[in-house]
Amino acid sequence: MTEYKNAQEWLNHQYPNRRQVETIEFDSELKFKQPSELIIDDYPNLKVIQKNYVSTGSSSLKLTKLTVSNCPQLETVHIDYFKNIRELVLNNLPSLKKLNCSHNSFAEVKFTNAGEKLEHLDLSSNNFSQDLSFLSHLVNLENLDLRRNNFAGSLEYLKGMSKLKKLVISDTDLDSGLEYLPDNIEYFYCSSSRGKNTKSQNIYNLFAKEEITVEIEWDEKIKNFPQKLQAWKRANPGLVIARWKEEVEQSKQMVSQLKEELQIEREEAEKALDAAQRWRERQLKEVTEQKDKEIENLKKQVSQLQSQLVSLQVQDQTAQILQSTSSLPGSSK
Repeated sequence: MTEYKNAQEWLNHQYPNRRQVETIEFDSELKFKQPSELIIDDYPNLKVIQKNYVSTGSSSLKLTKLTVSNCPQLETVHIDYFKNIRELVLNNLPSLKKLNCSHNSFAEVKFTNAGEKLEHLDLSSNNFSQDLSFLSHLVNLENLDLRRNNFAGSLEYLKGMSKLKKLVISDTDLDSGLEYLPDNIEYFYCSSSRGKNTKSQNIYNLFAKEEITVEIEWDEKIKNFPQKLQAWKRANPGLVIARWKEEVEQSKQMVSQLKEELQIEREEAEKALDAAQRWRERQLKEVTEQKDKEIENLKKQVSQLQSQLVSLQVQDQTAQILQSTSSLPGSSK
């Protein structure tokens, strides 16, 4: 297999005609001479980025960062078991629906104008150490897998995900925020399966505190989770009410902000209309003054022509009189 200098050289050689490319496939046995970043940019018909799964196991590919941008048709990005990749940047991908980058070394994923249509997101088994705020805009997610990471804090940032059906936070340090979870979640996982005392295990304690029995099925999901969640919310009305008060307050703030923005836009529009009116008035004044000058000049020309006409008429009458006089008997010639 050819050994390329870096990832960009491989991409340019393998997929030279961007408009014809619908699938970009990584071979897990690719060899690069030096660690590098790969930028996949401006592929108008690209639909899938994936790994070649003929070879199994983890790849030692020397790819440290992947940036994917300006691919309007891209729906699926599936890259896992590339142990050296630490950062993923997604920019201007309006059609992206499925992202699987599990079992890598990711410490950061950046979404910019991307993810609004994302339905499936698998970030499991990476090196994330942060809260979930970077996911809050992914409101169409149905399946979210965060297991085996150092995600910490509250589930609060998932509150806008009204379509979420499956949530996996096992072996993380996410330990609170049940009141923020949407009621339609059917499958929920929060165990500690690595023999590590991760805080996600504390979720069980929240149920136990309210004497809610939690049963675990064979795949470690909580049995009948929707009913358990509703029972916990009924047992903690204060937290639920506080959550909704927070929502109301945020909505009020948003309304206030929108009103301010609307007022600013209205004032700017009025200023623009006023400026346009003043410009129009100046234009009309200039045009009127110009027309008045033209009319005045025309009047002068008419007056001059009339004077010339009168002068000509007088001259003509004088000439006729002289001619008549010269034709009388006895007039000298």
